[in-house]
Formats: sequence, C-alpha cells, structure tokens
Amino acid sequence: MGTQHSSPINFACVSCQSNDNEFASIDWKKQLQRECEQIKDRCKWAKYFISQVYSGLKSQPIEGYIIQFQSANQQYKSQFLKNSRKSQSYSSNPNFSIKQSSETSIKQLILNTDLTIQQLEIQTNTILNKQEASVSLQIIEKKKISESFDKEDELLISQLLYYVDMIKLLKQQISNQDHQLNVILHFFIDSFKRQYNMDRCSKQLDHAVTDLKEFSKVFQSCIQNYYSIEKTQMSTGLVTDLFNRETMLTAIYSMLFQKEITYQIIYDMTLEYLRKDIDKLKTNIEKCYNHEVDFYEINVKYRLNKSTHSYLLKKYSNCEINYREGIPYHKCFKLLAQIKEKQSPQQKLKALIYCLEKIIKQIKHFYNIYGCEYDFQIESADLISIYMYIIIKSQLFDLQVHLYFIEHFINTNQINYGPYGYYLTSINAAIKMILLQQN
Repeated sequence: MGTQHSSPINFACVSCQSNDNEFASIDWKKQLQRECEQIKDRCKWAKYFISQVYSGLKSQPIEGYIIQFQSANQQYKSQFLKNSRKSQSYSSNPNFSIKQSSETSIKQLILNTDLTIQQLEIQTNTILNKQEASVSLQIIEKKKISESFDKEDELLISQLLYYVDMIKLLKQQISNQDHQLNVILHFFIDSFKRQYNMDRCSKQLDHAVTDLKEFSKVFQSCIQNYYSIEKTQMSTGLVTDLFNRETMLTAIYSMLFQKEITYQIIYDMTLEYLRKDIDKLKTNIEKCYNHEVDFYEINVKYRLNKSTHSYLLKKYSNCEINYREGIPYHKCFKLLAQIKEKQSPQQKLKALIYCLEKIIKQIKHFYNIYGCEYDFQIESADLISIYMYIIIKSQLFDLQVHLYFIEHFINTNQINYGPYGYYLTSINAAIKMILLQQN
C-alpha cells in the first residue's frame, strides 16, 4: 500500500496496484539496463544486478505510487504559481505581506534536509534573476514561516517546502518492499556489503567510492525515468529548480549513508587510508590540549580572553572595566564535534558551517558584553588559528575522515566555487598546522 504523506501540500493516498497503463515516457527498466551495461566492467554490482535481479523486476511502474507523486507535483506547481502571482503585488503595495500558517522555522526545515544555505541562495537567485542572494544565514536563523516575508522569501519558502515534501514522499514510497526501486536500493547495499565488508582495507577505498557514486547516478536517473520527471525539472526549471539532479543526488547519498554498514565501511577504509596523519594528529592534539588560547598566535582582537579585554580598554573609551572569566569559543567545541555524529556528507558540512557561524557570534558577543562594537573582518590566518584552537579543544582525532566524506560526496561546484571551499581550505590548513607542531 502507498504511504500516507503528511505535509503542507495535501497528498492523496492512492492504493498501489499495477496495470497495463503506460506512465513513463521512457522505459525506465530498459534505460536502467543500458546504464548498468555501460559501467558493469568497473562496477561489479552492475554486472551482478543484470544477471541476478534485473529480469525479476516488474517493468510497469506501480500505479498508486505514480499517481501520488504526479498529484503532489501538480499541486506544488499550482501553489508556486499562486505564490508568484501574490508576490507581484509587492511592487504596487509595499505594505502588503504574506503570512504562512506553519510555525516551523526555515532553519529547522533546512536542518531536516540535506540542503545547505548556499543551495537555497543559488536557487533563489535563479528564480528572481538577481545578482546577489537575498537569503543569508542571519535571515534564515531569525525568521519563521509564520512571520511576514518579502517576495524573495515567499518564493524561497515555496521552493523549500516543495523539496522537503517531495523528497520525503519519495523516501516513504521507496521504503515500501513492493516498490521496484526498493529492490534496486537494497540489492546495491547488500552487494556493497558482500564485496567490501570483510575487506575494509585502504586499497579498496577508491573502488568503494566509485561504486557509491556510480550507483547514485544510476539510481537518480532511474527515479527520474520511473516517475516521468521532466528533464528540465532535473536541471534548472523555473518552477521546480530546487528539486533537481544535484539535490536528488544529495538525497540519495543521504539514503545510502543512513545505512550503518555503508557508512561504516567507508569510514573504516578512510581511517586506515589516513592512519599515519590521524595518529600524529591525535598525538599533537593531546600535547597541545592544555595550552591556553594565547598559545595559538591568534590576533589579540579574537582571543576572547583577558588579552582581548585589555585591547578593548585601550581602543574603546566606553569599554566596561571589569573582566569576566570564561572559556574562549567554548560553544564552538560541541558544534564542531557534531560532525562525527552525522552520517550524511551534507550534514557534516553543516556542522562546519554552524561552527563558523558560532565563531562570529562568540566574537560579537564578547565585544557586546563589554559595551564595544565589533566591526572587523577576520583574516584567513586568524581563522586558521581559531580553528586550530577549536579542533584541539574538541579533540577531534578523526576530523580528516569526516572531511573526506564532505570532499568526495558533495557536488564539486559547491565546494570549488562556493564559500564552503574557503571553509574547508581553512580547516584543512588548521589541521596541517597542528600536524606541524613540534615538541
């Protein structure tokens, strides 16, 4: 039976039964076979899939699933166009605002997905044809859907709600045992386990990563063909461009790594691959752990200790005289440590993002409690030193393993051309500085 879906969009629950009607413009099963044939020489799972599983799959998509998906898709388009028309009234009536009934914050929605802020900013720009992003971390954090929004926010929310709903619906459907895509997904996971579970050596890492990436591409294409999702929708379509090929791959990686065996195999292989550096990192972290923040050559403006307070007393005439004892950046330790609790690569990246957010907030808070205004831009060298201090105090001995997940299972354009590339470069530089520490 199809799964009842609860969301801001009303999805009708349709009983899942198959008949002779043709739903897909592309024969999803034949296309799946062609794609597996192309990679079977370098991916054993594809070869085994063709010989062991393919013939047993039903060719016809299950009617209930298709109707439910297409109904949800159509409802979204109607809702989006309705919101778009409403947003046009902003130009004629600047006092007009749109209220959303949901009390869920935008940030909470993002936390519950595998999206990052940058992806939302890019998609918002695409929709509005603007040069600069209208959504920032600060706006995301402060606003709630129950509050008033301008037209950019309204369209963004519409995009975000759609992505959350559709990915949730797909995951619910694919989790049903009678779904053909469930058979494909579990075959791959079982095949991956048989091939690598007993041989988790670092020499196998490249092959295992290739298998995961190739399967994810094939599975994304399979979903697209199974549900007859338009190719334009899987690229940069006007209405549904947040629900695209890149974000679909992100969701698939999340599905794969939510399986403990899949995640643990890659983790163990990477741990062995980086063993020499990890052991040295652990040794140096333990040696440096008891050092205070002054040891790390952080600019006095950012040490957030008595030295920074002395600097403020000299620079600001209104600075409060009494110093308050505290541990610099203590709230960042736990945030960065969350990276090891997350199995999704995007969730690991979010841990880095929120840690950087908290660094900025801790600096501003320190200045504010002494009645001073923070108006600096942190230089790269200072950020690297701050990261060194936080990594050591967090005692993240295996941090490089988690960065490996981010660097190998997140879209390269997002890393190379977005701000996250800067974050990763800075934290990798901090790790190298820790490794270079001498007695």
